[in-house]
Amino acid sequence: ADILIEMSVYSTAHGGDITKRNFEALGDLVLCFHSPSFVTLVRKYAGAYNNPRVKRFIQSILKRVAECRRDAKKGDGYGQGGGTGAEALSGDR
Repeated sequence: ADILIEMSVYSTAHGGDITKRNFEALGDLVLCFHSPSFVTLVRKYAGAYNNPRVKRFIQSILKRVAECRRDAKKGDGYGQGGGTGAEALSGDR
């Protein structure tokens, strides 16, 4: 997770495809290994960079992961025929 967060410093600088792919990779990681302690660790790593852009990026990932998890519980999202994790995270499903 730390490496993907570190990449966020660079991938969010100009946007584009690399930002989307970093979003999906980190989002999939958080989605697959989700636990309160893992989310806390991701926030801690992001905070260590003291970069508002990275903090916003991480917050948007955590928000989207929460939405995917909520949709899965309802049966109409990720895990229920809603596409791969990357597709569900990016909204490309």
